[in-house]
Amino acid sequence: MENFLEDIMTVYWWLTVVIVGIAINVASTYIRSGLANKLGNFSKYWAGKRDSRLKERGKLLSLLKENETALLLYANSESSFRVRALQFLLFFCIFLFIGISTRNHFVFYDIPYTFRSYVSSATIFLALTMLVIAIADTYAAIKIHTNISEAFPESDAFYP
Repeated sequence: MENFLEDIMTVYWWLTVVIVGIAINVASTYIRSGLANKLGNFSKYWAGKRDSRLKERGKLLSLLKENETALLLYANSESSFRVRALQFLLFFCIFLFIGISTRNHFVFYDIPYTFRSYVSSATIFLALTMLVIAIADTYAAIKIHTNISEAFPESDAFYP
């Protein structure tokens, strides 16, 4: 503490504080203006991207309203995504069971533990991969369902 008090009383310390403070203020001014420009450009890019997605979605909804074949194919793709998501969810459960079971000493007692742990880790990783795929397919099916529901708000014929 005494060294700190001695340092505060020196002119060198005060000059350093002033110089560093000025440098920080100058740097922050340039960084703030550059960051504001970059964030402004990103905001414009994001708004343009959102507008293009909305236009594409509007085209899709008008196509679904006008073309019954496109609507049936689109609804079929939703059911395909839902079935695939259920399949991957089933695979997730199977691989998770295998991954947990291979660590069990009573079931696989004649296999070395290091090999069992590698197999268990690999199957659990595979199970988690299957879960991610199932979630992605479910999201795609929900997106398709939302598009169909918005194209035909008066009818819920596809979903009893």
